[in-house]
Amino acid sequence: MVRRRQILLATLAAGAAGTAGCVSDDPSSDDQSTDSNDDDTPPDLAPTADGVYRVDIDAVSDRSASIDDSQQLSYAGDPEVVWWYERVLESEESTGSTPELAVDPVIDTTDDVENLFLAPVYDADAENWEIHAYADETYYEARDTRQFWIGRFYTESDEDQPVRGHDAAFTEHHDGVYRATLEYGETPPETEHPDQSRQVFLTNRKWDETALEEAESIIGAAVGPARVGPPAPDYDEADEDDPAPVVDFSFEYDPDAKTITIVHEDGPAFRGEHVQVGFEGGLTEEQFAGEITAGDALTVAVPSADSGEYLAVTWRGPEGEHHIVLDRFQIPE
Repeated sequence: MVRRRQILLATLAAGAAGTAGCVSDDPSSDDQSTDSNDDDTPPDLAPTADGVYRVDIDAVSDRSASIDDSQQLSYAGDPEVVWWYERVLESEESTGSTPELAVDPVIDTTDDVENLFLAPVYDADAENWEIHAYADETYYEARDTRQFWIGRFYTESDEDQPVRGHDAAFTEHHDGVYRATLEYGETPPETEHPDQSRQVFLTNRKWDETALEEAESIIGAAVGPARVGPPAPDYDEADEDDPAPVVDFSFEYDPDAKTITIVHEDGPAFRGEHVQVGFEGGLTEEQFAGEITAGDALTVAVPSADSGEYLAVTWRGPEGEHHIVLDRFQIPE
């Protein structure tokens, strides 16, 4: 995943919203399933417990979506569009405390935590994206100001895509869940620098030229494109008909230099141009070249790699017609 640069916003990992609903005081509800009152539930909210809903993007987006554990939303298609999402917090200036804010696809209306989630939704007819913001009543009532900021935050001033503020007009969507929408626009162009695409923040402050400079507390959520391009290869996919060499590699990670040294430990020789070294987001600058035999080594720089990501050595074949992972290494904590 591309590491995003942050300017004055202290971003924290999204707190996981609880998925277990509270027990009703009404004994008559004990035998009712969570589906008992679903007749009027909007299609974009999937009940998971009493008063707990998971945002179902597939139900309202014209692109099939999936959400993974690394705070990414992937939308199938050509190109594939991957969005990151996270929460944005700075301590409350008046109290010095950090409010409880869960930014997660699960919206729990039964607890005292502020629940918030931003979901990109694609409209194929308009060929545009909208950002749907979902919040519970705790967030809605705690924040007098609720405003979207949209634009290119981490580049020089852009007259064509300046940062702008838009009031987030929340209305009650369903039983303690509130929703607001913002028009995002067309699919961002394919780029290796997602920070140059427009991003969206939903905050408790109005946007002005000093919004990122003053020390007042900023509380909310953010979403933006992480990658736009061809579908990422599946590193676990194998082609049984491919005569890929059976090679043993070792990997040594240097956390200070941010490098990984790959050593051909055992197995047949292979041509360096028949393999690729890289992450799902792209190849490393350094690649094998020429004939590689046991004992040969390659050191690759991985300055932007996050812990948990996999570096793979992938057999592509003489014509680049195959994709088989010979070995891979997970970046440690």
